[in-house]
Amino acid sequence: MKKYEEEWNVIKAVRSRKAGQGALLKEWALNANLASSAGLLPAQAQALEEFKGWVSSLTAPQSDSIVLEIERFCAKQGIELGWILDDAGLVDIRAALSTLVMYYGMAVQHRMATQPLAALRAWENDPLSRRNRDFGSRLYALLATEGHVTLPANMLLAPEKERTAHVVNTIKEELSRNRPAIISLAAQALADQQSGL
Repeated sequence: MKKYEEEWNVIKAVRSRKAGQGALLKEWALNANLASSAGLLPAQAQALEEFKGWVSSLTAPQSDSIVLEIERFCAKQGIELGWILDDAGLVDIRAALSTLVMYYGMAVQHRMATQPLAALRAWENDPLSRRNRDFGSRLYALLATEGHVTLPANMLLAPEKERTAHVVNTIKEELSRNRPAIISLAAQALADQQSGL
């Protein structure tokens, strides 16, 4: 019970603040001195540059959502995200905690990058489950839009079972031919599914 209480307190605290914490995350992550202040090695600095590119590509709602996730992580560690994001003159603690938060942020980035792969794998394992069928339909529509497949005319009036079998077989054929292209479309299909488009 205490765990849920702590998480609820974090959520309440975040909601009570002004919107725009995502903008602070972007400002912090794009700081030119972040690599040196975090004491990163050259290979780590390269990973940081990739992370910065990802953070800058986020929409405001996405960055606000990620801030909420990072803030929950920080709360579990006894850290206030504001110590890092806000310019309150806490240079010593900011330097000490920036690396921890940066690597957690990178873990979030990599998790988000693997979600389309996981969704595609789930679809391959069980294309007929309700969730996977929706994902497959969205993926098939994107394949058609991109010109990878064409819906045969006889499928327009075919029974649903036959159309579903066509979608499954077509996606599987395309996966065997051009998996990288399908993976990039899977990311869009998953984003559409999550946003309810």
